[in-house]
Amino acid sequence: RPLEPLPGLSKDPCADKHPIETFVQIASATFPSADIKGGVYFLSDFREVTQLYYLKAPEAWPEQLSFFPDGVKYYALSPDGEKLLLATHVGGDEQYDIYLLEPKKKKIEPLIVDRTKRVESVYWGPNSKWFAYTSNVRNKIDMDLYRYDLPDKQSHIIAELKGHNSVTDVSPNGNLVALTNFRSVTDSDIHLWDLSSKSLKDLTPHDGEISSQGARFSSDSQSLF
Repeated sequence: RPLEPLPGLSKDPCADKHPIETFVQIASATFPSADIKGGVYFLSDFREVTQLYYLKAPEAWPEQLSFFPDGVKYYALSPDGEKLLLATHVGGDEQYDIYLLEPKKKKIEPLIVDRTKRVESVYWGPNSKWFAYTSNVRNKIDMDLYRYDLPDKQSHIIAELKGHNSVTDVSPNGNLVALTNFRSVTDSDIHLWDLSSKSLKDLTPHDGEISSQGARFSSDSQSLF
C-alpha cells in the first residue's frame, strides 16, 4: 500500500521544498573505537572535512582532535589506548601520510610523510610499540609489507610482495601478520606472513574469481576469522 507521509509533511512529497544546503550540512559519524576509559573515538565531517573526534561520555559534546586541511581518511587506536595513527592526504590524492597522535600529551607528530609513495592499511603490534603497514616505496607498484618501530622512529621492509596487499590484523602474540592480496575487486586471497620464519602462506588458494578478505585473529593467535 502507499507509504504514509511523515508527520509535518504534506501528502505530496514534491510540494515540500528544501534548499540544497539542508542536505549538504547533514553530518555523519563513522568508525567508532572505544578506549580503555569508556570514551569513543570516531570520524565525522561535522566541520565539512572528516576529522577525528573523541566522545568522553554519552550525550557529551565531542572534542575535535585533528585539524588537517584535507581531513583524516582513517585511523588506528593502539592496544594500550594511549596512541592513535592518523592517515591524511593532500587534495584527495590518496598518497596517505601517517601521523602519531598522543591525546594525553595533546601532541601530533609526522611519522611517514612522503608525497612520492603510497602508504596503506596500518595495524598496531600487540605491545603498541610498532605497527605494520603496506607501501609501494620499493618500486611504486607492488605494496610490500613494512614495520615501523616507534622507539627509534625507524621503518624497515619485512617482505617484498607482489601486487596490491593490505594488512588486516597482527596476531596477539605478535608473530603473524594477516593480509589481503587483491587481484581485482572480485578476486582476492588471505595471506599469512610469519615474522619468525619470514615465510608467506596463501590460506585461500582457489581457481576462478573468489573474494576472501578481512582476516582477523582469534585471541590465542591460533585461528583466523
